[in-house]
Amino acid sequence: MAFVLLLLLSISTLVQVESRGAQIQMQQMEAEQAALLGMQVAIGELQKAAGPDQRVTATAAVLSADAAKAPIPGRQHWAGVWDTSTYSPATPDTRTFKRWLVSSSAADGFSSDTDAKSAAMANPYTIFEAVDASGNRDLNNDVIVEKIPFSDAGSLSESYYAYWVEDEGVKADLSWNEGT
Repeated sequence: MAFVLLLLLSISTLVQVESRGAQIQMQQMEAEQAALLGMQVAIGELQKAAGPDQRVTATAAVLSADAAKAPIPGRQHWAGVWDTSTYSPATPDTRTFKRWLVSSSAADGFSSDTDAKSAAMANPYTIFEAVDASGNRDLNNDVIVEKIPFSDAGSLSESYYAYWVEDEGVKADLSWNEGT
């Protein structure tokens, strides 16, 4: 009788451990799928907004020269796309803002250059936590975007994705030297 009881306890423990392992694997798979979805959406939005040759990108930090349009902390590293197809040296300010390359629940995304200054986000998410040279958290240089909910019929819970397209053109290290 004691052997049968021990056998039942062992089997029930094994089933519990296996079911927890399966649940963790399912959560990991859902996280991977959310990351892949975010990446695919980001690539699609990048191609759609910045694909034509007359488009240029810059970070929201370029707006800092105009204090009225300066981005709020968490948004100064957002990459924006401008259409310069109507550019003329005689009228250098003839460019049209297209959108910020970050996740947004709005159908047209953040499509105004003032969105880096004032747009509300339903689900803000810090996608990049910045640190300063001494290793301390630098809240002014974090990148905050909106996380977008989605669910799948077989999902354990609601999932989210978020993306931020970083402008690689602004990564030059001006303190670099060749050891003079």
